[in-house]
Amino acid sequence: LAQARPLRSAASIALPRCGLAPSRGPMTLVGAPSDEDQLCERGLGAAVYWPSASQFNSASERPKAYHLLIPLALVGATLTAAIAVPTLVRIATARHQAKNRWRLLYVMTPPAAPLAIAIIKVAVVLGPRAWKVLNIFAAIVESCAFWAFLNLLFSLIAGAAGDIPDALARAGVVRVWACVRRMPTPRDLRAVAILVGQFTLVNVLVSTIELDDDWASEHNLLLSAMDIISLILCVVGLLSLIRMGHNLLEGRRAHLKFWTMKALFVANTMSFRIFSRLIRSDVQVGGLCYSSETLAAAWSAGFTAMLASAVSALSFFAFRPSDLADSARPPDTTDANAAPRQ
Repeated sequence: LAQARPLRSAASIALPRCGLAPSRGPMTLVGAPSDEDQLCERGLGAAVYWPSASQFNSASERPKAYHLLIPLALVGATLTAAIAVPTLVRIATARHQAKNRWRLLYVMTPPAAPLAIAIIKVAVVLGPRAWKVLNIFAAIVESCAFWAFLNLLFSLIAGAAGDIPDALARAGVVRVWACVRRMPTPRDLRAVAILVGQFTLVNVLVSTIELDDDWASEHNLLLSAMDIISLILCVVGLLSLIRMGHNLLEGRRAHLKFWTMKALFVANTMSFRIFSRLIRSDVQVGGLCYSSETLAAAWSAGFTAMLASAVSALSFFAFRPSDLADSARPPDTTDANAAPRQ
């Protein structure tokens, strides 16, 4: 026993900086992460011990999951680009119809978001060390898409008059909130902006908090609850705005636009929450350590890249060049038998 103890100390010194417990010998998988069972370094600054993009791509061995996730992410990003690029080109070629440059920005941002997120997710799979920072960028893209969608609804409701309260006043009494029927007021519009605005902030804030994966792992349920509650409040605000301007948004496919945005959130944010609950083991392969959070981010990235193609398909039908211009009559309600204007 006296001779065995020095051998254990020497073995522990020879191990790479991955937090590998020497008493476990060749084992590389652990169960639910704990202070004693974690293989990989965690906490702020621990990313320097994780595989960089160059180390990952030059490694002779990788975790088996990446044999599926790399082609999955690349195929998903390619499909997303094949759908999103024609959508953006179709809108851009009709930019002369835009009421102003802001309307063009509002219409193009949501369809561009799935493509940007898919590209970021490919980077997450190929560069394990940077996944946390890349997830923050994905959250920023998602938040920008929601904010642009809100402003697009405001712009479409305002129409040629350019004043939202006056336009809503002409629409008459509507169901403003769940159980409230009356004339919309500027205060209602501010409430909608606050409900959507808090989501854009919380979404990025939660991704930033996850830089400290020790704290994030211990409070995973709390972060998931923040995401869900924030999304629910955002959904309430957007649906209320669509109800307020129902008559003014007729033919604008507002509900399809809304479901496109919701699908974007599910693909980007909720997929990571789900995989974080399912994957609880660290893996060490070829001298490189992959934390459970890194693997969860990779799985989420692969599936998000594929789901982004479905979101882009929805965007193709939801966001159209006709959204760039104001029209006295909704685009889809034109009477085909009406006499042409002279």
